[in-house]
Amino acid sequence: MKKTLVTFIITVLILMVCITTVQALSFGVKITPSATDVKKGESVTLVVGVNNLDVGANGLNTFLATIEYDKNVFNTLTTDNVKSLNGWDSPTFNPDNGMILTAKGSFVNSESDILEITLTTKQTAPTGSTTVTFKDIEASNSQTDINAGNASYLLNITDQTSGGDDNTDTTKPNITVRYDDVSNGVRVTLISDKPLKAVAGWTLSSDKMQLSRVYTTSYSGTMQVEDEDGNKSDPVTINVVIDNNGGDDNKDTTKPTGTVKYSKDSTNKVTVTVTASEEVQPVTGWTLSADKKVLTRVFTENYTGTITLTDLAGNKSDPLDIKVDISNPNGGTDSNNNNDNNNNNSGTATDNLPQAGLETYIIPAIAVIAIVGTIAFVRYKSMEY
Repeated sequence: MKKTLVTFIITVLILMVCITTVQALSFGVKITPSATDVKKGESVTLVVGVNNLDVGANGLNTFLATIEYDKNVFNTLTTDNVKSLNGWDSPTFNPDNGMILTAKGSFVNSESDILEITLTTKQTAPTGSTTVTFKDIEASNSQTDINAGNASYLLNITDQTSGGDDNTDTTKPNITVRYDDVSNGVRVTLISDKPLKAVAGWTLSSDKMQLSRVYTTSYSGTMQVEDEDGNKSDPVTINVVIDNNGGDDNKDTTKPTGTVKYSKDSTNKVTVTVTASEEVQPVTGWTLSADKKVLTRVFTENYTGTITLTDLAGNKSDPLDIKVDISNPNGGTDSNNNNDNNNNNSGTATDNLPQAGLETYIIPAIAVIAIVGTIAFVRYKSMEY
């Protein structure tokens, strides 16, 4: 009896030692997402790995887990969505119960990423937090199965517009360069068609449409600027040549010219079109074309005035006459070159003949013809005698 009791106690002690040894083995599980905020209809990738390994001399060579996720939030996972990393075998995945199993031809003794799982949110997914859980995680060192319990990660599902503006303008700004002489050098002004961000060393105008800087020495180079939405412009070439007088040898000093044309529609609206000889700056009340060479304005009543064109270098044209006449079939008189305000090309309707009755010209003409004829007749008769 005593011998049997001793044998039983020894057996129990051996089992306790074995159990203690198994329980002493452990490892941790880490989950690394590609993003914590996921918009509806977009995907998130979860990388699953092991760390803090205390798994004996061999290391791990198998990994098993079951993934659980809200199927009202995410599309159903497929085999294509579950991939292995770092030399682990292609995983076996069961979409019905979410079980994932993979193995490795060698042992892992240190921190290692094992799986990459891609989840795609539904367009109809509810916003807010959702949890992805890996349950019943086990690994083996080829001798012992080691349980790591469960691991989960909390994701936040957002609307398409939350956290950003899907309607953000992505058009790059269009930049032109203007040079102006100043007392201490040349001021270079970058003129944009969109509000710009500030640039170190440059002065941003109050409307954010211009950046300017004074160069006191010659400079040649390029730069890019950004609009308020972060869109970058094409490279802008800046070429400043300072002579001994502080001028810019490359500065444009030619004033622009322009032509004026009128057109009237069936509603008696008159469109005035001013075509410039080069790119010009905007004029208040007028619409400037994309190529910056044509200005248009619609008039609904008679108008008399002028317009002055300013090119990108700051040169101003001679004033161009604008005379809108609603009663005129064309709304005005087209011009070929409207820089001379005293000629017929001024854009103002003019008549080539005075507006007088025909008798003003016919009666004196008849009188002159009669006098000349009488003199000729008298001379002819005197010659007969």
